[in-house]
Amino acid sequence: MKKIEISHNPYKTVTTIKMNGKEIGESKFDSYLRERFQLWVDKIPELLIDVFNEDIIEVNFHGTELDYQDLKIELEKAENSGKAKFNLSHKKAKEFGEKEKDIRLIYDEASKLPFDTLKSNALKDAYEKAFDEKLEINIVATMSAGKSTLINSLVGKKLLPSKQGACTAIITKIEDDDDNTFKAIVLDKDNKAIGKYSNIDYTTMKSLNDNKSVSEVNIKGNIPFVSSKDVSLIFVDTPGPDNAMDERHAEITHKALGSSSKMLVLFVMNGGTLNNNSQKSFLQDIAKSMSVGGKQSKERFIFVVNKIDEYKVDDDDIEKDVLEGTRKFLKQIGIESPNIFLVSAEIALGIRRLKNAAGDEKQELLDEYRYKMNKLNSNVQFHLEKYAKLPASSQQIIDKELEAAIKNDDKIEQALIHSGIRSLEEAISVYVTKYTRPSKIANIVNQLTHEFDSANAFADTKMKIVSEKGKREEYARKIKKLDEKISSGEESKKFKKEIENFSVEAYKNFNDKLNNLLVGVNTEELKTNLSRGRNDELDKEEVREIVREFKTSGNKLQKDFISKTENLLEKEIKERGDELIQDYIKQLNTLSEDFKNTDLNLNLSSYVQREVNDLENISIQDMIDKAEDIKEEYHTETRSRTVIKRRSGWDRFFHPTEWFNPEYEDTEYYTVDVKDEIKFISLDKLIGNLMPKLDRTIYQRKEETLEFAKKGIEKIKEFFNKKFEELDEILRTLTKNLGESISSEEAAKKALEDAEKLLKSLEQIKSKLEKVLEI
Repeated sequence: MKKIEISHNPYKTVTTIKMNGKEIGESKFDSYLRERFQLWVDKIPELLIDVFNEDIIEVNFHGTELDYQDLKIELEKAENSGKAKFNLSHKKAKEFGEKEKDIRLIYDEASKLPFDTLKSNALKDAYEKAFDEKLEINIVATMSAGKSTLINSLVGKKLLPSKQGACTAIITKIEDDDDNTFKAIVLDKDNKAIGKYSNIDYTTMKSLNDNKSVSEVNIKGNIPFVSSKDVSLIFVDTPGPDNAMDERHAEITHKALGSSSKMLVLFVMNGGTLNNNSQKSFLQDIAKSMSVGGKQSKERFIFVVNKIDEYKVDDDDIEKDVLEGTRKFLKQIGIESPNIFLVSAEIALGIRRLKNAAGDEKQELLDEYRYKMNKLNSNVQFHLEKYAKLPASSQQIIDKELEAAIKNDDKIEQALIHSGIRSLEEAISVYVTKYTRPSKIANIVNQLTHEFDSANAFADTKMKIVSEKGKREEYARKIKKLDEKISSGEESKKFKKEIENFSVEAYKNFNDKLNNLLVGVNTEELKTNLSRGRNDELDKEEVREIVREFKTSGNKLQKDFISKTENLLEKEIKERGDELIQDYIKQLNTLSEDFKNTDLNLNLSSYVQREVNDLENISIQDMIDKAEDIKEEYHTETRSRTVIKRRSGWDRFFHPTEWFNPEYEDTEYYTVDVKDEIKFISLDKLIGNLMPKLDRTIYQRKEETLEFAKKGIEKIKEFFNKKFEELDEILRTLTKNLGESISSEEAAKKALEDAEKLLKSLEQIKSKLEKVLEI
């Protein structure tokens, strides 16, 4: 039996495969070893069988608990299908929380070192920003699925207005800050703050939702099932795609569905109304996104089937009618192996309100929810947690909670678990832990590594300068000259001119490419599809069908155009920005050219590696604009038509020309043209009315995009000017420090001691930091 060791490092995104203690050579595994484990874990059983050709394979996995659970599930599937027998064991890796503690200790140690930038606010801000990485969860649904109630149940508070029919009219974002008081800032359509609340409640949210001047509400408060210390979670709630009053809402959702997005998506479905056109169209977009990528792509979509408590105990079969029915429905759309969670959000919210209530309110809630809780507790098929698919470690948490609730005879807690909400929360927590935290840890280590490298490069330069007594005077002259160059601002002025040229060139290039993109929008194909197989004269029902098709296809064209313009804008400015950064580095090299022919090869850019790295990672804020809605407009017209009338009788005898006409029966004898008025809608005129609307909308989008790009590029220009001024200031401080270190023998001696101590400390700290990214 072959002994296989699979080791996956989620921080470096590297997997190694060993057989009997030695790394295997070239194999089918090679194309996957630098990918995230979740993207190809489902392929591992087949790869193991193909590569090692054994019926029984012993596998030892070295990695995190969640990755181990993923592998375990896939190997069990292969075993159950009779493909092979796998004996799996686990060599545990340090978990994410321990890694984060290690980083904090290293940062605290580094901030005490005698190097100014290690103590700077800029580094502290970069460090805190990296630790404060946010994960957005876009919660979407069609009308009346209970989306707002679900969000309320997850925050444990009746906050968002919820009622039958469409009610959400604004974008609401709820960010976790572990504070039970919910604060809010209200924005209008121009993204300007028009209101601020220190303790927002349901009544206020309802009035804001009805206020047409309100576009977005940003809330901060406690999302109980996660800690903001682990990750800053943000719930994003927008109106359903079939009810968006503002095109921005659909665009936010479209962005969330994008195959490149890291955003977690909860798609809320009303278990009683799975089959409707709006939901199907939405799910088709999800299916397309899920087909790109592997396990992570699939796991970032969670399908929440709500209102399960509305099913009848005796008449319905939850597993067969709902769970299996939902799977079949999603499979027809192209969504294989969906991650489905059954919930009763309304009961979960009631229970959480009950837990926080007192006095008469508590009694009222108890009276209202007693029957509903009893329905969940008393009927095994309504124990919704048993239908959830969670990793073993997460399922164990739910099982222990239920076990404790049963032991304490806590009917309320039992009903909460049976409502399915706790299983859904665990699924969200798993996603946060599995995908967000390892990338956050790697990012922070990367930030600190660049800073330590800068400190190391500077300390090394200082050591060389102070160590060579015979060249101190020469170095002092050159450093003074360098300091004067930086301080004079002459080089900076040249670079500011280059930044100005950058903004002009970036706008021109973007405009040209946007025009090319506009030419590529194929509205003619849509026009052909709408006309195909249809009569020229339409009744009102046929018109409604065409308008529905036009809206669906037209919106898709718009969304595709929006997506491409966003990508184009990001690409153009990013590329131009990268060129600017490289030009700045060249400028630094030019500044230090006096040192090129000396033993001291001064590299100014090495002193600001983190700052340069920050610049290289700059991104453009996502563009969100309004688009013109397409209304059902058509023109009814009237025309005359010729109708053949036939009459019987002897009168035919008096019309010999008709005697031999086979068209007429014996009882018919002549034709009469009768003008008969009918109403119809012209297909050509209908399409001619609709298509310009789409062209106008897309053209308007292009103009809005250009305007946004113009303003955005100006802001980027300002950002670069400010950032490069900050970099110049850092370099002035460092060159001044170098100059002072050789101003006297005593200063040189102290500088040498300080540099040696700093290099030694940095070496120790960097060694610790490197270990953080090992498993």
